[in-house]
Amino acid sequence: MVDLLGDRAPGMYLDDDGEFVVTVTDDTAAQQVSAQGVQAKRVHRDAKQLRDIRATLKEMGIPGTSWWVDPVANQVALGYDTTVTDGELETLQNVTDAADGALRLEAMNGDLSALAMGGEAIYSSDFRCSLGFNVTNSDRSAFFSLTAGHCTDGSLARWYTDLPDPSDPDKNLLGLDLDSSFPGDDYGLIWTGSEAQDWGMVTLGDGNVRPIYDHGEAYVGQSVEQYGSTSGLLSGEVTQVDATAVYRGEDGEDDVVEGLIGTDICSQKGDSGGPLFAGNTALGMTSGGVILCLFPTDSWSFYQPIGEVLDEYGVELY
Repeated sequence: MVDLLGDRAPGMYLDDDGEFVVTVTDDTAAQQVSAQGVQAKRVHRDAKQLRDIRATLKEMGIPGTSWWVDPVANQVALGYDTTVTDGELETLQNVTDAADGALRLEAMNGDLSALAMGGEAIYSSDFRCSLGFNVTNSDRSAFFSLTAGHCTDGSLARWYTDLPDPSDPDKNLLGLDLDSSFPGDDYGLIWTGSEAQDWGMVTLGDGNVRPIYDHGEAYVGQSVEQYGSTSGLLSGEVTQVDATAVYRGEDGEDDVVEGLIGTDICSQKGDSGGPLFAGNTALGMTSGGVILCLFPTDSWSFYQPIGEVLDEYGVELY
């Protein structure tokens, strides 16, 4: 419905009563939404106005910032972390003032970064990350594991289910690093062979698992869970969709990742690539966040949506 209405429907969210709300800019669009049995809310700014602000922020590309459309407030929200300088913050404040209420600033009490340390822990010679989801091709002749793109590099390097053993390179072998997409996106593919891994399940810790039957698109207000090899099982709520994050790269290059899901969960280093899910539905894989979450309300984590990854590689959950 939102796609059909185009720029006249700048957002959608789940309200406190668990009902979907579609924001619209005119009475005709409101009537169309209501005719489908969905609640419509009139707002002032259309999708193009909000899109133009996001384009301005992308052009600025200040590291340690992230932005997204807040459908409830009909604004673009702009988060900035503790690495943003006073001069950069003044620039952001000037842009916010010029936006005449269409943009707001939010402080992040920590440093925004991709979360690699060097689901269940997986190891390369350089990193510890988390496995996202197991997938297969259409005829089930090859099997793969998905994780974060900033963990992988497509070099055919080996990944393991435990720390690598220099004396036995095949011990605890998970598979080979087949592909990576980062920055821009944040996903990677590990080829695990011609036999299935642990099917369509994610770990919940302490020997408990959750079957994953399908994948879906996240929406603001949705209750979700994530599992990471550092943090374990955490729960929270989707606060952002189609968000952009500008990570400060350790090599001095700034890494911009777009189209992310945002939540109020506090992820940690090593959680990268771990699954984000709602019930039995896969939603995404951990990308980055603010790693020093002082209070629950200060938590920021970002995720690569799973649907894009499945489409790109032509694979499916199993």
